[in-house]
Amino acid sequence: MKKKILGTFGVIILLFSYLYFNQYRRYVSSAPTTHKEARKDYVNAMVFHLPYLYLIKAGIDFKNPILTPLKTPRDYFYKNGLKKLPLNDGERAIWFHTFELMPYNRSSKGRYGNLLKDYGEEFGNKFLDDTYKNIILLADYSVIDKENRTMHKFSVQSFFGMFRLYITDYKKNYKKSLYTSENLKYIGKEKSL
Repeated sequence: MKKKILGTFGVIILLFSYLYFNQYRRYVSSAPTTHKEARKDYVNAMVFHLPYLYLIKAGIDFKNPILTPLKTPRDYFYKNGLKKLPLNDGERAIWFHTFELMPYNRSSKGRYGNLLKDYGEEFGNKFLDDTYKNIILLADYSVIDKENRTMHKFSVQSFFGMFRLYITDYKKNYKKSLYTSENLKYIGKEKSL
C-alpha cells in the first residue's frame, strides 16, 4: 500500500514537472524582458490549470469546491502575473480567455445562453462585464510580444470565443431565450454595445 501511494505521488510530481518545463520552454524562454516575470506566473498557473480543466472536462462543474486545491494556486499565479503585464497588452485578454472563459465553456459544454440562469445574476453579470472589457482590450490592442506565434494565433480564437459568449449570454431577462422580443429590443437599444 505504501509503495502505491509513493508511486502515485511520484507520477504526480513527474506530471507537474513535465507540465512546468514544457510551458516554461514555450512561453518564458523567448519572452521579451518586459514579460518574463509575468510569464513565469503564467506558467505556474498553467501547471494547476491543465489538471483543473481536465477534471472539468471529466464532468466536474468549474464552481465545484472540490476543485479548490487546484483553483486557489492557479488563481494566485494568474492574478499575480496579470499585475505584471502592461495594461495595453492584448495578452491580458488571452489570459482571461484561458483562465476564466475556458473553464466556463468546458462546464457548460459550449452550451451558451444559460450563464445567468445556471450561475445566478450576480456572477453572470460580473462575468459578462469582464468578458466585454476583454473583448474591447483585444479589439483595441494587439499582443505586444511579436515573437510568440502561439499568443498571436490564440488572440483570434480568444476574441471570437469571448464575442460568442457575450452575444449569446447578454440578456435583459435571463429566464427567457435570447431570441425573445424583450431581449432583442434590449440589445438593440443598448448604446454601449
